Amino acid sequence: MTRTTVLPDDKQGLQKGDFGEVSDDRLRWMGLLRSMRALYEDKNTRFWQKEIAASKGDSRWLWRTFKGVLGDAPPADSDVHTADDFATFFNDKVDDVRASTAATPLYDVHTGPR
Repeated sequence: MTRTTVLPDDKQGLQKGDFGEVSDDRLRWMGLLRSMRALYEDKNTRFWQKEIAASKGDSRWLWRTFKGVLGDAPPADSDVHTADDFATFFNDKVDDVRASTAATPLYDVHTGPR
């Protein structure tokens, strides 16, 4: 195993302060790591280009795809409210308001000329 001195000009891919002697194996590993990262970036770019092209202008479908990637999972079935749930909530709310204002006297509102 031979050793190579790495100069500051050759520091791409090295950590700060990682200058000095580096084995040929490590240099080869760093080169392969750079290649692998470039390959992953290329695959990621091509994947998203295909997803955007597949949406064919359907922004709703595209946003649904992005939400999944960003971690915004669709709501669980237990979080879904039905129309009956809303009707029950609304009726209970109206009943509560009526009960809390039952003792309030009616206002005498005149709507026409006196």
